[in-house]
Amino acid sequence: MGWNILDGYDNIKEDSNLEKYPHPISYGPFDNQHMESPILDTPRTSFIGSNRRVGKVGWTPDEGGTVWIDGKGSKAKFKPGASGFHPVPEDVWNFHVGGYQVCEKWLKDRGPKKGKPGRILTDEDVAHYHKIVIALTETIRLMAEIDHVIDAHGGWPDAFATLENARN
Repeated sequence: MGWNILDGYDNIKEDSNLEKYPHPISYGPFDNQHMESPILDTPRTSFIGSNRRVGKVGWTPDEGGTVWIDGKGSKAKFKPGASGFHPVPEDVWNFHVGGYQVCEKWLKDRGPKKGKPGRILTDEDVAHYHKIVIALTETIRLMAEIDHVIDAHGGWPDAFATLENARN
């Protein structure tokens, strides 16, 4: 049993345009709080390099994008390091939630602070970062699918109009 975008929206009646969409948008079984889903079990990125200590974090667009944990320079003139995660697409790297750039913030939170060196990423940390990349990739995919469905049914807010509301 998967999650359906219309679950929990009792105010969208069966006669709404969105209900008639022939392929419900679904993500499959997913526990958002604990980031658990079978889709997260197969990493789409690899950790490259041997240095796992988080230093200067940044992204470069090379061959699918790389998030470096040991780069050099400023954010505007970032230079690649020798260790990081590859591939990480630009839209995933730039994805923001609550004002934070997720991929960058997670690593920076483990980086150097007040003169102390950054944390050395454990195998569990690396596996968790892989899951973050997958979760963001799937979120971006779902957002595009939702936008497509809304556009195909008259745009916002018409896609959510019921026949009863349209008559009034």
